[in-house]
Amino acid sequence: MRFAVIGAGAVGSYFGARLIDAGQDVSFVARGATLQALRDKGLSIITEGRRDTVTVQATDDAANIGNVDYVISAVKATQVIDALEPAGALIGSDTAVIATQNGVDGPRLTASVVGREHTIPGVVKAYVAAREPGVTEFRGGPGSLEVAEWTNEPSERVTALRKAFEDAGIGSPVPRDVWELLWAKSMFVVPPGGLGAITGLPLGELLSRQGLRRVLIDATTEIRDVAVARGVDMPYGIVADTVAFDEAQPPSSTTSMQRDIMSGRPSELDPQLGAIVRYGREAGVPTPLHELMYEVLKLRRNDAQ
Repeated sequence: MRFAVIGAGAVGSYFGARLIDAGQDVSFVARGATLQALRDKGLSIITEGRRDTVTVQATDDAANIGNVDYVISAVKATQVIDALEPAGALIGSDTAVIATQNGVDGPRLTASVVGREHTIPGVVKAYVAAREPGVTEFRGGPGSLEVAEWTNEPSERVTALRKAFEDAGIGSPVPRDVWELLWAKSMFVVPPGGLGAITGLPLGELLSRQGLRRVLIDATTEIRDVAVARGVDMPYGIVADTVAFDEAQPPSSTTSMQRDIMSGRPSELDPQLGAIVRYGREAGVPTPLHELMYEVLKLRRNDAQ
């Protein structure tokens, strides 16, 4: 199989390296310091202090790669359109583009460029962090990438993709409903990210302060309610399960959106928090906590510009 990875940050680097180790044909589309590092030093993955380095094919021009079987879109949600529009040379008639972004908007953004027929929603479950260009650290979690067709119907291309992932040691179980997974992950990622960015507090403190804990639970419930109104069959007890999962994480945990906002960097505020507000309005479901967090954090973003 031929893979192209767009975005050699933490997620793209980790999954791309695993596929290379398994003998797959993988090329990276990157730019700037990251492209130079990949060409000069290869791609390194650090796991529990052990550093493994693989030689990679990397370019800043998708035309140098040509059509592939699968594209792993591993850029931030705010970069999806700008990254995919010039990557048309990768997309053949049967090419599938895997959306890996946090939040529920990644597949929609991907489909707006390549079409729904080429889009495979994906859910990443891995704690990975880019330490420097060309170097990524795996910090835990299942290290999985769950995928399905837009309609959840079985297909040969998804079956083949799951096998490639499993052969590379990347868990890829068959989801009951990929949209349920996407909304469930948003319940875990978005409320702590928004509330953490406003307060400057990590997950453990959000949970230990009773007032903030209530806000966190109520915001998590807002996302569940929007998902249900949009026809997603969310499991009974999903809010309690999400809070229990939150409590099992290291108390110092923060989300990437929170870290970006607090550091004044471009963030996924709009496709994560803003998407919940937008989808809530479309479904007629109030999301007052998300709307408040979104409006406050937009002010902070504007101040940083």
